[in-house]
Amino acid sequence: MHYSKKIKKSTKKTSIFLISFISNTVFGSIVYPVAIPGTGSTVQKLDFEKEKRGSSDFFYNHGWAGQGYGLTGTQRGAPESIKVGRTPNVKSGFSDSSLFSGKKSLQFYSHIRNSQWHDDHSTGGTKYYSGADKENQDDFFMPIINKKGWVASDTPAVLMHIYTEGISLMDSLQYTSLRMPTVSKFWNGTKARWPGIWIYQNPRNLKYTISLRRPAPSSMDVSFDFPGVKKIQESTWWTLGLSVTPNGNIHYFLADSYVENLTMEHYLTSSFQLYDSEKKNRVKVAYQTESVVMISNYATKKHRQSIDDILYTANNATINAWGTNDRKGKINTIYVYENPYTQKTEYFSLQKLNHHGRYKDFPTDETNNDYWLYLGNVLSEAIKLNQEISKYKHWGDDSRMANLGDEFGYFNPYSKRYEVFKLVGLGRNKKYQSFPVNGGDNYYWKFLKVLGFNVGGNLLKNNNAQEGLKYWNIIENGGKGFASGFYNNSVNKGFNTSYLWNIKEQTIDMNEFGILDDNDKVLVSAEFKDTYCSNDYLLLEVELKDKDHNIINRFSTGKRPTKTPKLCIWNGDRSVEKVSQIIDIPAGKTVHYITYRDGGKDKEFWAGRYGVVISNAKITTERN
Repeated sequence: MHYSKKIKKSTKKTSIFLISFISNTVFGSIVYPVAIPGTGSTVQKLDFEKEKRGSSDFFYNHGWAGQGYGLTGTQRGAPESIKVGRTPNVKSGFSDSSLFSGKKSLQFYSHIRNSQWHDDHSTGGTKYYSGADKENQDDFFMPIINKKGWVASDTPAVLMHIYTEGISLMDSLQYTSLRMPTVSKFWNGTKARWPGIWIYQNPRNLKYTISLRRPAPSSMDVSFDFPGVKKIQESTWWTLGLSVTPNGNIHYFLADSYVENLTMEHYLTSSFQLYDSEKKNRVKVAYQTESVVMISNYATKKHRQSIDDILYTANNATINAWGTNDRKGKINTIYVYENPYTQKTEYFSLQKLNHHGRYKDFPTDETNNDYWLYLGNVLSEAIKLNQEISKYKHWGDDSRMANLGDEFGYFNPYSKRYEVFKLVGLGRNKKYQSFPVNGGDNYYWKFLKVLGFNVGGNLLKNNNAQEGLKYWNIIENGGKGFASGFYNNSVNKGFNTSYLWNIKEQTIDMNEFGILDDNDKVLVSAEFKDTYCSNDYLLLEVELKDKDHNIINRFSTGKRPTKTPKLCIWNGDRSVEKVSQIIDIPAGKTVHYITYRDGGKDKEFWAGRYGVVISNAKITTERN
């Protein structure tokens, strides 16, 4: 298991634990969309502060405990002592100060159950846990009141604060957890699952151990020792969170302190498969079963556990998935796209709807199209960029009445980029007029800047052979010629080359995207994959040209072998060389056209197409 660990400090000087799975070899470079627990619309909250029966134990016999606080069974799933009491007088587990003095919390513990206890407490109650308890585990349930169970499109999330008392080396193992009972989609149908976050106090190694259970078989669990100085002898608060996004992923949050609001600093990971061979175990959450929250624990009377508030929220609209609300979206909202061609999770800002009021397909080459502005594949950066876009005025606001100096955002339908203008003139009717479409100024508007990931994303079309050889001019097509084939996996294509040189090019007209000057830069990259043992040949060239197509700067690798290690294997991923370069624009020059050219051939001269596979070609600009 490859992961990194990091301890952070909050503003309250409480330690926050963050684990980020970063292995490219095991997990792949996939970033999942995340809904933060505690955000969105509050559906239900258990606030024990208002409970008046703080001194009374709750009694139950047929499945209901705590006067409706939670649905349980009569043996397993039945805390023998459950009451509302004074919240533990401790500050984040580090001192005995009175941060929570005067508040109330739900407290429960388990009885040690022997044969006599089972004789005195007959089985029965709910349909779920009607048999005798064999593991002394208690399950506490929080149902939804006056509402049907959630589905993944609701973006449901739960948040809970729980206090664990320190134990000694002589005590037995104790644990607690926050779980979301779910129905999950498997390769062979749907099944009930109970994913969640488990916290163990382990006397064997004196540490707190965290276990993440995903909506998959138990073999898919991930466990790790909690890092840092916190030992099992320490009493502490925990803040736990789980959320489900519309694409069926479940996300895990944890802070080893009492925090009012979880953030991305507390994000642990998301549900995913471990290896390609286990694709059938990449389980998607579909809808709720049993209840909103399930708390599974084992706590003795000596070390009871306390819960301070449980919050269930839904409809977190920060991230939307394809198909949400029948494709009737809202302009400048963020959508997530799991791109099968790039094998990345990408984020887009919705910029246009068709005449039916619906959006259309995402672009597949990390760029913009008529409907979508590409925001990159890092969620925090996407949110920040979209917030900046949303602050500008837009065409049609206030019946086209505005003040000189007001700044407007404009998604240019010709260049497919988001441009910002300052209003410098009004028409005779005292209203603002049309924006320029060539990336410059006019009488009414002064061009300020372009917003977007890499300023509009990739300027090349069909960079992964998604559409065969469309948009490419073939310069040389020797041997068997170019062909589109698979690249590294069963989805992402590339351009296969043959035993003689295959070279293609594409020219970008920057008059459509905004002319570049000497303050700007051009960024180029492409990937070349060997087919077998030898280092096959590659070529990558980029030419910057003025308005008369004269070359003002140029980058070229020349025709050379790849520099990758030799891996003489047919199956699996071969070595890939990524070539990248930043190209400056000479002083006083402007770029009106960019010509991109790449190619390759087989070094061993085998019949067929055993030269390099070219993919992920990219031209982007950096404007200053």
